[in-house]
Amino acid sequence: MMPPLSTIRLCLRPVELRDVNGISTIVNDPLFVQASVGCQMPVSDMQLLRWVISQQKQHQSGNGCCYTIRRAAEENLIGLVSLQRQENYAEEKCDDLSYWLQPMYWRQGLMTEAVTAVMQHWLALYPQSIITANSHSSNLASQALLQRIGMRLAGTDETNKEGIRHYTNSSAGRSSNIIS
Repeated sequence: MMPPLSTIRLCLRPVELRDVNGISTIVNDPLFVQASVGCQMPVSDMQLLRWVISQQKQHQSGNGCCYTIRRAAEENLIGLVSLQRQENYAEEKCDDLSYWLQPMYWRQGLMTEAVTAVMQHWLALYPQSIITANSHSSNLASQALLQRIGMRLAGTDETNKEGIRHYTNSSAGRSSNIIS
């Protein structure tokens, strides 16, 4: 089980059932939906509830972690950071990074802070992890965040109209602890 984490400005806690309403607010925000075109998002309350339960199971087993993001000393959920073990990616096991943040908190450095804390903790537990993340070609802020935390562009998939950019912390098939 992964412990709660904190930074100077943020409190990161494992996702709980009581977080469903806050997550629903994020995934239903029109700006968030626009920035996440093509992503599989839980739509109904039942899908969201099942998703939270699956995230909790991953978290408890150590096969993943899903942290809610809150500003320190505040209870309102403003986002999520998730790392999930994947069975096979380019013939190697990897851990998939994803993150969501309410649009009103964009461009404040909060997601960089949250992702950095989660990745540092994950890499301390699993130092050989190959971490991957995807970003839509049009989402320049997400691409900049991934580059700021040391991820490298590994390839681009233009088979769909959004165009997906694939990032990794791996260099020549071997992971490196690139978060400082």
